[in-house]
Amino acid sequence: MIRRRTIGAGLLAALSSGCGFQPLYGRHDNGAVSDRLRQIDVALIPERPGQVLREELQRRLEGPDGLSDRAYQLSVTYTISEQGVATEFATSAVTRLRVIGTAHWTLTAVKGEPRDVVSGWAKSNDGANLVDVQYFYTELRNEDVLRRISTSISQQIVTDLAAYFQKEQKPG
Repeated sequence: MIRRRTIGAGLLAALSSGCGFQPLYGRHDNGAVSDRLRQIDVALIPERPGQVLREELQRRLEGPDGLSDRAYQLSVTYTISEQGVATEFATSAVTRLRVIGTAHWTLTAVKGEPRDVVSGWAKSNDGANLVDVQYFYTELRNEDVLRRISTSISQQIVTDLAAYFQKEQKPG
């Protein structure tokens, strides 16, 4: 089974190479985009959801070697909101929440005169059931939801940044 998957993955890579497909960042970009991503310092983001998002962004941007020569600062405004999406018929009590994370981000070049380079939005949502159980279960569930939303938003932001750097380095 493993051999078939390996052969299939190799065949897929060979077929897609002829259509101009190239990874955004990683080993195939000669390190140019990856190096630029490692030059981004993530500014503090307030409150607990912001801390979780900042940790995710740092993990994705800095890589295993940590922050290299700081050339950019990423500032993020991050909000979390909740909407009741299901109620109990007898009591009208909310039994399920939709948790929505929204981030507006701006990348600023910090070498020389600081200037905004690119900005964008990222959004993700998740859900949580509300049950009358122990306090610790509720706290763990909330933390898990925040982490999943932050992971999704950080992935969107890093992908947008990588696409920007990829486009910037191409002539034309």
